[in-house]
Amino acid sequence: MRFLKFQKMLKLAALIAALSLGCSDSTNKSTDRSNNGNNANNANNANNGNNANNGNNANNVDCSMGPDTDTDGVVDACDNCPDDINGDQTDSDGDGVGDACQTRPANNVCGQIKQEFEELKPNIFVVIDRSTSMRATDGGNTDRMTRAKAGLDQMADNIGNEIRFGLSTFPCANENAACDTLNKTLLPMGEYTIQEIKDSYGVNYTNATCPHGNALGLSGLDIEEGGRHCTETGAAMMDILNNQLYSDPNDPQDANRPKAVVLVTDGGACGCSAQGPAVDAAGQLAALGVPTYVVGFNISQQASLDKLDEIAAAAGTDAGAMGTPRYFEATNAQELFNVIRDVKQQTVSCSFELAMEPEDARKIWVSVDGEWIDEEPQNGFSYDETTNTVTINGSACDALQDIQPGDEGLNIELGCGQCNPTGASCDTNADCCVGVCGNGRCVVL
Repeated sequence: MRFLKFQKMLKLAALIAALSLGCSDSTNKSTDRSNNGNNANNANNANNGNNANNGNNANNVDCSMGPDTDTDGVVDACDNCPDDINGDQTDSDGDGVGDACQTRPANNVCGQIKQEFEELKPNIFVVIDRSTSMRATDGGNTDRMTRAKAGLDQMADNIGNEIRFGLSTFPCANENAACDTLNKTLLPMGEYTIQEIKDSYGVNYTNATCPHGNALGLSGLDIEEGGRHCTETGAAMMDILNNQLYSDPNDPQDANRPKAVVLVTDGGACGCSAQGPAVDAAGQLAALGVPTYVVGFNISQQASLDKLDEIAAAAGTDAGAMGTPRYFEATNAQELFNVIRDVKQQTVSCSFELAMEPEDARKIWVSVDGEWIDEEPQNGFSYDETTNTVTINGSACDALQDIQPGDEGLNIELGCGQCNPTGASCDTNADCCVGVCGNGRCVVL
């Protein structure tokens, strides 16, 4: 009789132990933290194969004392991510390395969510020459400016909703203007409707001055009267550089957006701000990560074409596979639109705004074409909590831009949120990795 009672007591003890170690299925997306040994304070549990601390405790390592490099409450000797804060010690694949410092755990990830994201629209800033030579019809029925504006119309109709846009023109009509005021902003960089884009250049302007600012609906784009100035490309490019016309100071994502400048001109730089400043500005913009794409619009003079090639070389842009010429050529509306469309396609964003904020910013996993990448600034990914944006860097960005139809593309996954180990302070049961919150502390019943 006593033997039977003893057997029942053993069975009851085993049942209690099983309940303590039982796992929650949670739609098969989450590995039970009480069973995965992620808690440094439960490292003595012999059934816990996922805890990096098991080996340490087998060697009699004291997990209550010692340095704690990442200040997460778990000493380095017993921390499965000693350099990354992860008080919950989650180790979904049981390899002894915590989720927080792993490219991606091999098995189902705790709280795994395939994240929706939106590619950031690029900033495309177009600067267009309005010198007197834009009156030429080149043997046709329409002048160069009319054809250029028709190309902008095609851009607005076809990709206006896919880009953020800005527009300026040079030279201005003020006969006494200084060289650094010869570029006029028609539309500051921003996100506009198709009609707003068209209105920025659709109305001819007669204002003799060259102010900066939002001229939306108040001015437009026409041809300079009387040939007062030469093709002041240098002044225009320096204005774009010095006043950061390619950026939008009111855009919270501005630092993450890819940017490009498109220079459309029908002649080589001349005047008081000739070729030198144009080349210098293109080089400085390139150093800032803002390439300038140069478009020769109905140019035949070789000397002018050589100047355009020099600007494109300084900008690091190239229209041809063999590098000659480096500038783009366009003669009509369709060809100009094709160039701007190609620039938009080359200005591929490697920054993506997430649809939801991660529960734990240390548990973001990113793959490019099936290859998981590390979180690091050179050739991995970075996460900006302020804008909730993931940015792919370096060679990983290059690989993303080379993605072809049918390739796996970009995948972003989020892990479960931070929880507190046994013995840590808590407010509710949800705060605890294992057990419940009792009297302000996480405890295992």
